Amino acid sequence: KSQIIYAGGDDVFIIGSWHELPDVAQKIRCEFSRYCGTNPCFTVSGGIAMVGGRYPISRAAELAGQAEEQAKHLQRGQKEKDALSFLETTIGWESFDEAIQLRNTLLDIVEKTNSQAIIDRLRQVAIAVDEIKAREKSGKFQEMIYWNKWRWRLVYNLKRMQKRYPEVESQLENLQQQLITSQSLGNKQPVMEWLQLPVRWAEFLNRSKTND
Repeated sequence: KSQIIYAGGDDVFIIGSWHELPDVAQKIRCEFSRYCGTNPCFTVSGGIAMVGGRYPISRAAELAGQAEEQAKHLQRGQKEKDALSFLETTIGWESFDEAIQLRNTLLDIVEKTNSQAIIDRLRQVAIAVDEIKAREKSGKFQEMIYWNKWRWRLVYNLKRMQKRYPEVESQLENLQQQLITSQSLGNKQPVMEWLQLPVRWAEFLNRSKTND
């Protein structure tokens, strides 16, 4: 369960189970948008920090505040703020439902194949993309990211998985197209900028399920 620790001005601090807080954050954002008549000038940005049960609440609040600042500074095209930082990834709310769908797809593939190979493969892709982002200074990140070797390795690995797990062939094919197709997104992030979020999210949920 979640509990409000502080609410005042335009800030709110909530503690709760890590797997529930993203839903809480999305609910707050949706209700706030409805209250404001869906006026795009009024937005909500938030940050979620994952800590252990004995971790000092004051320090957890600082970490959540740092994550919130990352969300407030997210820029995509002419759009800024209106974002969430979770699992060390900052994502615009306009992409959040897509991330949830991708998370669910990964969990479904893991369940049907009884293997987390797809999570391992995509984790490697996310790491490669992060390295590219760290090195890229020319301002052509979106163009560069779709022409690096991770792209061809991903296609090769997914094709091998399709042969090994024919029961999820169509899901793997759709996933491949989603990840490797270059996109002209305007005021929206490319999937590769937030891929780490659904991958880690699915990994943690699968780990929690396994440990139950």
